[in-house]
Amino acid sequence: MDLSGFGEPLMVATKEKPRTESRLRRIPGDVLERVLAAHANWLKTGGRRGRQADLHRTGLRGAGLTRTSLKSAILDGAALAGADLSTAARLKRDQLDQACGNWATKLPLEFLTYRIRHCEGEEDSDEASGNAP
Repeated sequence: MDLSGFGEPLMVATKEKPRTESRLRRIPGDVLERVLAAHANWLKTGGRRGRQADLHRTGLRGAGLTRTSLKSAILDGAALAGADLSTAARLKRDQLDQACGNWATKLPLEFLTYRIRHCEGEEDSDEASGNAP
């Protein structure tokens, strides 16, 4: 069946973990800061102001996501390779399960033994995450 011309690619539900999209959204650092500030306001006001951070299919290579609450942030398909989430607050395992990273991805201490799924095209490493000293 030809589904061309129907916009976004159709996502089919499978038991496999989601693959990194070959086309990731890229956002400049200043825009990311505004998105995270709006998300913080959204959390603080119970959704009355601001906006939930939607970072799905976003390339966040090397981003500094420290000292920010990622509660309810949408990270489906986000590429976190080399990102620093070491002091990110309220991050959940199911959020990380939907994202990918590499050996340089720094996760909070509560995820010390968590093995983040590697992003396609990233070099393999013996280290599963950036949590090793």
